[in-house]
Amino acid sequence: MAVKLVTTIQRWIGVSTDAKPVSAPVGSTFYEPDTGRSWIWDGQSWKEDIASRKADDDITRRLLELLLVEAMEINNRMLTLIETVKKTAE
Repeated sequence: MAVKLVTTIQRWIGVSTDAKPVSAPVGSTFYEPDTGRSWIWDGQSWKEDIASRKADDDITRRLLELLLVEAMEINNRMLTLIETVKKTAE
């Protein structure tokens, strides 16, 4: 890839079904709020901004890990409660 000067970039926002501009300054971005995906214009076509997507994936993965830990703790508390109730009933 040849070096390209990034001058005044434009930031576009539209849903994924919208047609992206066919010409924009190199480095311009297009954000799709319905998918959370970002695109960067390289002078010829729109390329997905994988770095921003990876950051979103990392945040999602961390939130899921925290939810899983919380669910496991709730499950353990429920099992303890069930055992307590069983012992009380005997």
